[in-house]
Amino acid sequence: MKKKIIFIAAHYPNRSPGQRYRFEQYFKILQQNGYEIKLANIINEKDDKIFYSPGNSILKILLIVKFFLKRCVHVFEATQYDIIFIYREAFFMGGAFFETLF
Repeated sequence: MKKKIIFIAAHYPNRSPGQRYRFEQYFKILQQNGYEIKLANIINEKDDKIFYSPGNSILKILLIVKFFLKRCVHVFEATQYDIIFIYREAFFMGGAFFETLF
């Protein structure tokens, strides 16, 4: 049976240099060695453009709610994985709420 790893991170693949350096570069070799991996990111390309651009305050608040709900789903999904790797913080709004749940 394959070992399963879930990577908890903020950004989509190839977006964050820190993610690429610390774990994304190992995805292929992990898969070649029998691991099933999932990147549980909360920000996709479309949301990234809105979230990191000036203005759109109301839309950004809605995105934060969306990100929070998405992370809640990841908490439930994580129970199906053997290893949980949390990069930096599970949610960028402070505190260790999600880390404790994971």
